Amino acid sequence: MVDTFSTVLKILLRRKTNSSPVGGKPIPQKSLSVVDITCLGLSTTIGTGVYTILAHTAREYSGPSIVLSFLIASVASGLAGLAYSELCTRFPSGGSAYCYVYSILGELPAFLIGWSLVFEYFLAVILSTKSITNYMNYLLNDTFANSFTYNVFNDSNGGIFFDIPSALLLLLIGYVLTQNLKNSCIYNNILVFICLLITVGILLSCLSLADCDNWTAGPGFFPNGIVGIFSGAAVCLFVFNGYDIIGLLSSECRHSYQNTTSAISLTFVLSLMTSFSLSIAITLLVPFSLLETNASLIKIFVTRGLNGMKYFVIMGAICGLISSTIASLLSLSRLLYCLSNDGLLFTFLSKYESNSGVAKCATIVSTVVCAITCIPLQTTTILNFIGTGTIFAYMTVTLSILSLRYCRTENLPSDSCEMLLRENSYIDIRENSLHNITQSISDYYLNKRQTILKSIANDSQLIEELPNDNCLSETFCNCIQSDRPLNCSHHHSYGSLPTARTLSVELINQTVITSVSNLSLTTRQEPTVKSEKFVLVILPIMMATMFIMAITTVHMPNLLPVGIQWSLQLFSTLLFIVICVCVALMTGQPRHHVSTSNNSMPCIPLLPICSIWLDIHLIVCLPYTSWLAFLIWCLFGIFVYMSFGVWNSVQALDGLQPLDSIECLETIDGDDCNAHEDYQYINELALIETSDESQEFNICDIIVGSSV
Repeated sequence: MVDTFSTVLKILLRRKTNSSPVGGKPIPQKSLSVVDITCLGLSTTIGTGVYTILAHTAREYSGPSIVLSFLIASVASGLAGLAYSELCTRFPSGGSAYCYVYSILGELPAFLIGWSLVFEYFLAVILSTKSITNYMNYLLNDTFANSFTYNVFNDSNGGIFFDIPSALLLLLIGYVLTQNLKNSCIYNNILVFICLLITVGILLSCLSLADCDNWTAGPGFFPNGIVGIFSGAAVCLFVFNGYDIIGLLSSECRHSYQNTTSAISLTFVLSLMTSFSLSIAITLLVPFSLLETNASLIKIFVTRGLNGMKYFVIMGAICGLISSTIASLLSLSRLLYCLSNDGLLFTFLSKYESNSGVAKCATIVSTVVCAITCIPLQTTTILNFIGTGTIFAYMTVTLSILSLRYCRTENLPSDSCEMLLRENSYIDIRENSLHNITQSISDYYLNKRQTILKSIANDSQLIEELPNDNCLSETFCNCIQSDRPLNCSHHHSYGSLPTARTLSVELINQTVITSVSNLSLTTRQEPTVKSEKFVLVILPIMMATMFIMAITTVHMPNLLPVGIQWSLQLFSTLLFIVICVCVALMTGQPRHHVSTSNNSMPCIPLLPICSIWLDIHLIVCLPYTSWLAFLIWCLFGIFVYMSFGVWNSVQALDGLQPLDSIECLETIDGDDCNAHEDYQYINELALIETSDESQEFNICDIIVGSSV
């Protein structure tokens, strides 16, 4: 019985061991720049966040304190952004929270996170598209509402609005996305730049007419108290899902391990500035009770008598919301492609066209399903469902960071191209290396590889003595694909971060980071079996205590009489003490230390625990409708996984039929690498830049030992 349970647990928690293209599948085009993925990450905030979520949250939850709600949401997203930055650097092959959790925590948790993000992106696509229709309907004096409203059930309150225009618009956007990824990103960049310019104009107009009485009159600045602020922050966090969008498209980006972290930092700064400033300006312009869900920004200017501003606002709304639709639909299709590529969903969704960089089947299916679903759904219904998937994704990404630091070395995941990088001892392989080859070097075999590398570098000090084991087989090919530095080390491990520093968000000064990060109650440097099991026990206890404390502080005061509120405060204090003790015990456990000068998350475990704590509190503050929709969707997802995914997973097939050959890149002339019984040949073209000069070589026919 125990053996059966252990076997089932190993199957459900098996981890992804190879993130590179397998089975002859095409390699990503890598045509995107840092501007492209930054605009994609920013699209949801300046589109759905500004023109839909802001007014709805201020009216229903926070009131003028929506300013603080956006600030709390940005803090939660910023902490998650630190985790995304480290994981994007450690796993340069790219991926969303689903891919990172798959490599670190296991298959079933990864599928549930991926499945919940599918639901979140699905709702984001529908919400942004229907918001466009709402703005156009207001501008056209309810023409859409009068033309497509049908009284199906003989309702005395009116009929149901069947949103045919949204479906047609969504089909048009889906068609554009199926043509070419780079062109779609160019269109999105133009829309984002226009929207940002219009947003600045709206901000200046609102501040010129600001009335401070709108923050103090009536219910005041806190109409629903602290609970209203956190409830609004839980909804606002939905618009800060740009990090996951960036991660999904990072495999298509040049120099992904550098550009991804820069894009995450830029997205955080621009999203915070845009949402925070506009929330101040709009709540100062009109009382929050006058804000409406549909076409809110146009109506507030009409209310203040600025009728000419509605044409200016409608242009920004259309640009921002179309951009949000592009980013969400592109992310949805790419996530379905990742799930299918791993064997967890139907195989036909994994078809990828390397010439255009588009997963066409996944894009078509996503577009059609969203177009059909958006016809009967109403905007208010969608707003009651959003938020849960994004918060769970951010929380699991932070949990993955803790797992990496506190698990034993032999349990660390190893990305197929991840290697330990030595300071000043690596060769940088550029992304254009496969297209700039002018000469070739052939007939160099495995026993001469040290001579080859030294001759390329022209400096024996640059490359140290190489080990005799195979270090150029799969690592060499995958490093070329993922733009990672190639370095041979005497031992394979999880890998440190590149020494080159990229644009990152500095939240704490270096002195504090160093002192807190090195805090430990033991002199042992590496995690042991005992410490790993201890953290595995203490972390769920701490998270359960956080959840109980959130329930106690958010929902219990409404159920108990005022006279015994002191008991809740006492109980919350005891729970807080338990959490502090758990944090202290966890801090004293040995962990892997990573240099804080790179893109690693600082202050382990304090910052990850703060992030998890905040995420748990925000989850509790979500409306019950969001919880109900999320649980139903997850139950459906478990059924899909148990009936299809667990049997067709690529990891399961790899376990039954190990690959007899490594994956090699195609040559320029189209010839593939030929696998032999005992040897494989890497016939690849590469541009290797040394520290002194740049030379071009054709490295071919390098024999590497078989892994079998």
